[in-house]
Amino acid sequence: MKITRNDMILGLFNNIALIAPIILGLIAHNIQLGVFGAFGALVYNYYVPQENKKGLVYFGLMGTIAFVGFFIGLLINIIPWVTPIFICTLGGLTLFINKRWNIIGPGPFFIMMIGSMAGTQAFVSFQRIETVSWYLLIGILSAAASALAAECCLHVFHGTFIPEQSRFNNDSFLDVLMLLSIGYAIAIFLAFYIGKNLQLFNYYWIVVACAAVMKAENSKHAFTRFHQYVIGAAVGCGLSFVLMSLPLNLTTHVVTIVLLNTLIYWQINKNYLVGNFFTTPLALLLFKLLIPQLNNDAIIARLVAVVIGTTLGLLFIFLTEKTLHYVFPHRMTKFSSR
Repeated sequence: MKITRNDMILGLFNNIALIAPIILGLIAHNIQLGVFGAFGALVYNYYVPQENKKGLVYFGLMGTIAFVGFFIGLLINIIPWVTPIFICTLGGLTLFINKRWNIIGPGPFFIMMIGSMAGTQAFVSFQRIETVSWYLLIGILSAAASALAAECCLHVFHGTFIPEQSRFNNDSFLDVLMLLSIGYAIAIFLAFYIGKNLQLFNYYWIVVACAAVMKAENSKHAFTRFHQYVIGAAVGCGLSFVLMSLPLNLTTHVVTIVLLNTLIYWQINKNYLVGNFFTTPLALLLFKLLIPQLNNDAIIARLVAVVIGTTLGLLFIFLTEKTLHYVFPHRMTKFSSR
């Protein structure tokens, strides 16, 4: 595994972003702060070093969307039937923004993870919403500080910056983007609705799996992602079974989370299959901090959610692609080549 200077710097601050809220939560004897803060810290993945500090600008935009989406997702649970409508709208708008401005990175993926996670929380009180939102914000601020520090280190140690991407300003493609975003939103709506009715543990994992496949640019790429995500989840479930069977104390538990996070960050863009070996144990170990009695039923729920979500994502990529080529037969070639 070839590791560049950029990889080392970005990977270091990725772990700092993650571990800071966890340590803060442990010091404060508030594990909820640590876990929700850790989820907030995942927005660090939106930081991609670009010229003219555009990487920081786009990170700030996506971090803001993540926080607002999480807060409204919690608040709107007072009217449960509205939640899937909000989640799918958030997903469609985020995809449109990413495509419109050519934002490099995970796209709506982590926004969907954070937003749909909020959508699965039962409404308790406004005070509770405010408290949990602050926890997530601490993680996002940790990610922001880490991204800023990484940018400075890359300048000092002569790291590489991706050329600034030109804005997607050809207005003739806006209707294509709108239809693409609508297809994405419908898929997210169905993923959340199906998960809610199945009442699986952490059923937002269905939305996450669907979003992972919907990140693909075409049906061929989606089919590859489908196989990689499902195989990666199956291996990850086996690894989770081993890790959750071990008598990990708090220190080794946190160290294992950091190690898994490092492996994901360094591998997910280089070898998507291998990177996904570690996403399932990372998710389950984070929740085991919050719910110590978590057992192997959660592992089974994770695998079921991945199969359902990826299948739904694959189906909608195929349907959306066929629809776009039917509605816009003369422009899709140019659009796909961007």
